Parts: sequence; C-alpha cells; structure tokens
Amino acid sequence: MNVFAVIVTYNAMRWAGKSISSLYRSTCCPYRIIVIDNSSSDGTPEYVNATFPDVELIRMDSNIGFAASARVGVDKAVGSGADAVLLMHHDVWLAPDALEVLEGNCTDDSLLVPVYMNGPGSDYETSFRSVIRHSGRLRKTLPGSAGGRSCYKIPVRNVPYGCWFIPVPLINEIGFLNPLFFCSGASEEYLARMRCRSKKAFVVTGAKIFHDRDSYGDRTLYDTSLIYRDLLLIECDPGKTKTGRVVSRALLLAGLVRKSLHYRVNLLPFYFKDRRRIKGKNTIIN
Repeated sequence: MNVFAVIVTYNAMRWAGKSISSLYRSTCCPYRIIVIDNSSSDGTPEYVNATFPDVELIRMDSNIGFAASARVGVDKAVGSGADAVLLMHHDVWLAPDALEVLEGNCTDDSLLVPVYMNGPGSDYETSFRSVIRHSGRLRKTLPGSAGGRSCYKIPVRNVPYGCWFIPVPLINEIGFLNPLFFCSGASEEYLARMRCRSKKAFVVTGAKIFHDRDSYGDRTLYDTSLIYRDLLLIECDPGKTKTGRVVSRALLLAGLVRKSLHYRVNLLPFYFKDRRRIKGKNTIIN
C-alpha cells in the first residue's frame, strides 16, 4: 500500500524534527512525506529543507488554515498515486509501530485514527479523553491495550483530526476537508458528511501517537471562535433539515445568552455578525 504522509506546519520549529523523524523511524515508513507550510516565520520551512531533503515541501503564501492546507497536500498525494493518506498536525509524532498497525487494519474505506497520548505520554490527549468518555467500548478496552499488546477497531462518532489515516476511496467519495473552517470544526463537518453516506470511523487501539496540544488561554477569544465554528457546523451538516437548522441556531443563541450572563461578556453581537458572514455561502461541500 502506498501511504503518503501529509503534515501541515505553521511556526512548528518546536515539533518539526520530532514529527518528521518519527515517520522515518516507523517500522513501516510512508511512501512519501509532504509538508505543507502555512507561511511560517520561525524558520520551519528552511529547517525542513535542510534537515529532511527527501521531504516534499510546499510553501503557502499566507496562513490559509489547516483545512485548506490539508486539501492541498491530500490533493497532491492522491494525484501522485497514494492508496491512503496519513494526515498529521505539526505537533504530532508517532510510536514506531503506529503506521504499520493502522495500515494493517485498513481493510475497507473507513477512516482510522490511533490512540492519542499527550506530549509526555503520561495520559490521553485532552480532546481524545472526550472520545473515550463517549465510548463505552473504548473505556473498557484502552486500559489494557494502550501498551500495544491488543489491537481492536472500535467505532466512534467523533474524533479529533491531529492524526487521521484516510483511504483514498473514502476521499474520492466524501471529498476533502472544508476550507471554510480555518482551524477547529473541520473534523466534525467531515465526519457529518461521512455519516450522511454511511461511512464509519474507527479508533485502532494498537496504534499510538503523541499530540503535544496547547490549550486556549483566553476564554472570550475561545468562545467567540466557537460561535462561528458552531454556526458553520449547523449550516454544513448535510443531515440537518431546515427545521433542524432553525432549532440548532435557537439553542446556540440560548446558550450564548447564558454564557453572557455568567461570564459578563456580551457574546450576542458575535452571533449575529457571524450569521451575516455565513449567510449566502455555499457551505455544504460534497
């Protein structure tokens, strides 16, 4: 199987060496590594060129966001004959056998994801803990399998997109990530499109990666960013009816009223501003 690794970077000097080196140290190395750099200003592209001359580097003229950059890399991989794409954030690195285990469990056109550990490897990554909370099978399986002795494919509804193993037949049917999502939200929207076409996502418990993910520091910035993301998700979900969209927007507005009162920060102007930004856009990408 020709597996192409696509890594999206932005000011990634802290992680680039560890991330790319983990691919070369894999028990099953990718056929080709493609790095899409989002106009980094910290020397990331120069470092990648000098340290990993075999890596194909594509530089963006500006920071166009993860989803749009990932589309560039995935399109390049598919056009170059990939059978599957390992899509990674720049702050992710793999356990030596992770790629081999993912490839070995690729038996159809389902999306596969590994177990996400935090950077030090001392616990599960923050967003992945949410996946575990919503899956009884993961809660029962992971404590005994995180060491790699057992391997199961467990279906999940939502997974973070720090590291995805995507078979090309799935890409051909579902398409790429939606570039309207600059950062967060693209994974949820893609999974909604998958569900609409009866495609599945699985956590492969025998594969492990490390995601050194920073948390938000500004609560107001975080909440205002989430408003735009959640409104986009409502409009992009192909499974929602017109009535469902109205109800979802009303529930979101009610939640923002409660947050505004609790945090004493008026979030309502952001809601109506983002509604205007989204209105009229062709948000559903097939």
